[in-house]
Amino acid sequence: MNRTHIKELDSLRAIAVGLVFIQHWNVAGLGHFYTGGWGVRFFFVLSGFLITGILLNSRERIESGSSLSEELKTFYIRRTLRIFPVYYLVLTLVAFLALPGFHQNLPWHVLYGSNIRYSLDGHWPQTASHLWSLAVEEQFYLLWPAMIFLLPRRVVLPAIVALITFAPVFRHVIRLSSGHHIAAMTLMPGCLDSLGIGALLAYARHQKMDTSAWSLPLLATGLPILAIDLEFGLALIGAGVVNVVTNASGSRLMSFLRIDPICYLGTISYGLYLYHPFIYQLLLPYDLPGKLLICTAATIGIAAVSWESFEKPILRLKGRFAYKASSAVTAQ
Repeated sequence: MNRTHIKELDSLRAIAVGLVFIQHWNVAGLGHFYTGGWGVRFFFVLSGFLITGILLNSRERIESGSSLSEELKTFYIRRTLRIFPVYYLVLTLVAFLALPGFHQNLPWHVLYGSNIRYSLDGHWPQTASHLWSLAVEEQFYLLWPAMIFLLPRRVVLPAIVALITFAPVFRHVIRLSSGHHIAAMTLMPGCLDSLGIGALLAYARHQKMDTSAWSLPLLATGLPILAIDLEFGLALIGAGVVNVVTNASGSRLMSFLRIDPICYLGTISYGLYLYHPFIYQLLLPYDLPGKLLICTAATIGIAAVSWESFEKPILRLKGRFAYKASSAVTAQ
């Protein structure tokens, strides 16, 4: 893979965040179909794919004489610039608005421990339930560089496969031992199949393996597994979709995923995800005609302003901490 931006992945992000909207806002009564779970698991697959590609190239540079500390510093500075500023801006704004139930969980949100708090509570909070997935992502960023950089090369692939296998076992043990569905779903070990399957795909690409024949088996296997283990089935389907799109990137077949407005929604998808439940809750008390359309328009508008005026200027600083030339797909 060339170190280029894959535009089609932006559209996949837009679709994923749209699935989350459908569940959280119960659009057309479809919320009970767990569409938000589809969207979140798809984000995890994408994260595993993109982040692992970057880390594998960093490992190559380390093995060629680059400093481990320098590679880690570059990785974490770039991740920090992308993730922290708007996240803490949103926390500050919501704390100021004093939405119900938010302040009691604020320390957990600040420390990216929302998923742990919800697991301990055993129920979803009135406000900010969506932040659990961002906590999982941050915990993954702490674990994954150490694994990719420090394990012997021959052990990296078995370790990825082992973690993929471990995740559904972890979820089932939690559910059977405690009946605790939220803990099984939101604790980071229970998400490692989605993250790991994306990582496995990145590893295969990095090893110059031809993955073009993987898509149909991933999709065909994922569909029946949905009935046995929903999260694992979603991870397989997500990996199949990512594999199709990245293998066919730039082709006429994928032209519908290069439509500029959809790609732009993918570009601002982090903001869309962060802001959308709070906007909905603010408008909930008002009996407005077309409330869902108003919520959608308001969320897109606020996320766009946030991107153009706040996130994008900060992201320009990433140019000071650029990765050296390599073959990985860049993370957004």
